[in-house]
Formats: sequence, C-alpha cells, structure tokens
Amino acid sequence: MNRTLMERTRSMLSNAGLEHELWAEAVSMACYLVNRSPSMAINGKTPEEVWFGTPCDYSNLKIFGCHAYALVPSCQRTKLDPRSRKCKFVGYTKGVKGYRLWDPVAHKIITSCDVHFDESNVLKKGVEHESIEEKEIRNDTQNFELPSSTFSPNEDIESEDTPVEYGEVDDQIHENSNKGESSHEGGEIDDLPRRSTRERHTPLHLKDFVDPSTFRALIV
Repeated sequence: MNRTLMERTRSMLSNAGLEHELWAEAVSMACYLVNRSPSMAINGKTPEEVWFGTPCDYSNLKIFGCHAYALVPSCQRTKLDPRSRKCKFVGYTKGVKGYRLWDPVAHKIITSCDVHFDESNVLKKGVEHESIEEKEIRNDTQNFELPSSTFSPNEDIESEDTPVEYGEVDDQIHENSNKGESSHEGGEIDDLPRRSTRERHTPLHLKDFVDPSTFRALIV
C-alpha cells in the first residue's frame, strides 16, 4: 500500500506542477482516493462502503492541483480589492465542510467552503502532453526515408524499345558458332597423344628365345 500511495503522490505532484513540500497533502489526497476506489479484494466495493455501509458520494470530487478561486470575506477586503483569491486545490478538511487550498501568494494552506473550481488547466495540460507526443511521432515518421533503389526502369524501357536488325543478329550467331566449332576442333587435335617416328628394333636376347612345340623338346 505504501508503494501505491507514493506512486500516486509523485504522479499528482508532477501533474499539478506543485512543489515537493506539499507531499503530505498529496499523500492524504491519494489515501482519500484509494478509500473510494473499487477493489477486487472486496468484490468490487470501495473500502468506505464496506466500513460505513453506504455508497460513496463523488459529487465533491475534484482534480488535485486544479485552479480554485476562494471567496475573500468582506471583512478582509475593501470595495476595490478582488473578491476572490486564486489558489490550488490540494485536498479535503476532516471534520469540517470545506476544501484545503494552497495559496501561492501567502504561501500557506487555507480552508474555504465558498470555492469556484476551474479544472481546465489540468485537463488542458494533459491534452498538450498528448499532442506534443503525437507531433513528435508524426515528425519522426515524416523524416523517415526509405533507402533509394539502384533499379532504374527507364534504362530497361530504353533497351527494350531499341530496334533490332535480324540480319545482323543472324550473321553474328553464325560467326560465333563457327568460331566455337573451330576452337573445339583445335582443342581435340591438341589433346591427341604424340607418337615417335623412330624405327623400333627387337633386342638380341629376345631373338635367341625358342618356343618348344612339344613336351619332349622342352625337356631336351
């Protein structure tokens, strides 16, 4: 629970643009919201409803940090002084019907029940953040460029449209075929083994050999 309260406190202070010295007011407001938020642990009911047995009243729920114009009592102002002071809403007062407001001029917390709220500043701030993010994403997508291709269709079209003379093509084909055949024949001739033209004579020791015609002649 402490982590939940601190996360909400940090978020509310950042969204409202208030100083960190008001962290206690933000924690109290975060606890107020948690007690009035449905929870699955208690079958979708709120803690306040379980404790008191009555549904929550959200009619006085305001955005933390919104502009609040508190009425200045007539005894504290003259006829030319403003009738209200601009403050910021920071929470609710326990045991007293009123709202806790932060007066940035007097630098203190005041309590008032005659307050006019203007929540547009907080809502507009959220919309501006979203529009800035969308604008950055849009600029990133616009600045993204696809890699240029080396393919040029005009060159292919020009080569296809070039007229062809069939007579010249046939002559080139015949010349290439004749060259191929001559080179092939030349290659076959070069591959034949070379034979010597010298006369060959049988050695003398091979001439003295007599092949007997019968077994008796072999024994003798």
